[in-house]
Amino acid sequence: MLKVVKEISSAKLEKISKKIKKGEIVCFPTDTVYGIGAFIENENSLKMLYDIKNRPYNSPIIVLLSNKDMLYKYTDNISEKTKKLINKFWPGALSIIVNKNKNIPDIISSKEKTIGFRIPLNKIAIDLIEFVGGGLATTSANKSGEISPVLAEQVFESFKNDNRVKYLIDGGATKERVESTVIDMTKEKPLIIREGIISKKEIEEVIGKVEVIKEERKTKKININIKFFNKKEDIKFNQENAYITMRKYEEFKHNKNYFYFSENGDEKDILKNLFLILDKVIKLKYNIIYVEKTNCENNSYELIYKKINKYID
Repeated sequence: MLKVVKEISSAKLEKISKKIKKGEIVCFPTDTVYGIGAFIENENSLKMLYDIKNRPYNSPIIVLLSNKDMLYKYTDNISEKTKKLINKFWPGALSIIVNKNKNIPDIISSKEKTIGFRIPLNKIAIDLIEFVGGGLATTSANKSGEISPVLAEQVFESFKNDNRVKYLIDGGATKERVESTVIDMTKEKPLIIREGIISKKEIEEVIGKVEVIKEERKTKKININIKFFNKKEDIKFNQENAYITMRKYEEFKHNKNYFYFSENGDEKDILKNLFLILDKVIKLKYNIIYVEKTNCENNSYELIYKKINKYID
């Protein structure tokens, strides 16, 4: 049975870390979304992690670290540009792909020579990994086809009946509430393979020009009908459909089928609320969920639509 840990102390984290080293699977908060993790030096638990997630073995898993020195346990060569990114964005929401060494099992790198690493900006996660003494292979703590969780309650609903998941550490809502940006630093020109809270512009201010992958890896489609609309005049409420807008419209606030991502349309707020609101509305089982598609010159809106399209294309 999944045990939820709400009163978090160093003693409890140390106890859980010993279970992780023996092969148990644990869910815990990070700065982005809740993660489900396994010790990278225990191959049986890594296989179990893939099975729990129903994740294909050709899909690598990012490794979370507790400090910069731990990175050198798993890679032998770090470029100067990579060091600049590490110094600027770690701990934080940037996952960096580098060449791995023999201490990284092939199972979590899909037998590739590279693997992604990150130090989360979350004390619970850092302390837990520090007690383990090594990296945790970590992916979002949800079943395949579900929205990435930003609350412990969402994680509990996903894994409460899965006896393979032993602990859920409840650290409240995550800070950023959207996935990390992932950049591959092994390419001739650095390549962003997943866009997230840290923007291309912010990265280029540190290391110069980078490229963005044309199409991100698809998430398993959610069985829900999501469509876009262009302006609030298109909103026509009925009991079977829901509408989500980028900013709050006062004239709609008393309608139970109306939801919004942000009070004022701020892009950062929308990203932070995206997964939480989508998950809430999807669970209400409307026939169609209409999402506002605003024409905006700011690239943050395009990122929002990309995140939604990953689940519905």
